[in-house]
Amino acid sequence: MRAFDYYLRDWRYRMVAPLVPRGSAVLDIGGYDGSFLLRIADKIVSGICIDPLAESRTAGVVTVMQGRLSEAIPFPDASFDVVTMMAVFEHLGAHRDAITAEAARVLKPGGLAILTIPAPLVDVVLKILETVRMVDADTLDEHQHLDPAQTVELFGRHGLELRQRTRFQLGLNNRYVFQKRRAAQAKPRWDRLTSAEEERTTSRGQ
Repeated sequence: MRAFDYYLRDWRYRMVAPLVPRGSAVLDIGGYDGSFLLRIADKIVSGICIDPLAESRTAGVVTVMQGRLSEAIPFPDASFDVVTMMAVFEHLGAHRDAITAEAARVLKPGGLAILTIPAPLVDVVLKILETVRMVDADTLDEHQHLDPAQTVELFGRHGLELRQRTRFQLGLNNRYVFQKRRAAQAKPRWDRLTSAEEERTTSRGQ
């Protein structure tokens, strides 16, 4: 990864981190080295990163494990408060539906699935940046884009309701927040996020 890749990754992290409620058990799918979970380690009770290229290790409350994203997630139902996927969903191809189903399965009722998914136009921009050697775009050919309506419909089929969609990175990226359905009388964890946190993340997305 080049310096600008790290800059874009950090931007994604800043858009997602404030939405993870304190005291959460978090699963980061496709998080490579676990760096996102390490960033928020001081406010979560546990963090698991699964990635096919990961080197398995444990650091405090964070565990990084190697695992194929085409396989079932090796955890029981309702194990996590939050599932994150950042710059991952567009690479899943034929496994997209299965991974969405698995994310829904391991989420607790009321839990959050938080994703960043680039807009199709980003492919053109990344190609230009790759030409001038500002980014590494070696996985660009894996991108398979869904429009927002298709993304929302897919998650809805697995019991995950859209709570928020925010554009950021000059409109070239999208942050989605889905919530797993729960009993009507229970207060959703999403409602516990403070207005100040939401204002901060929204202002960063401009």
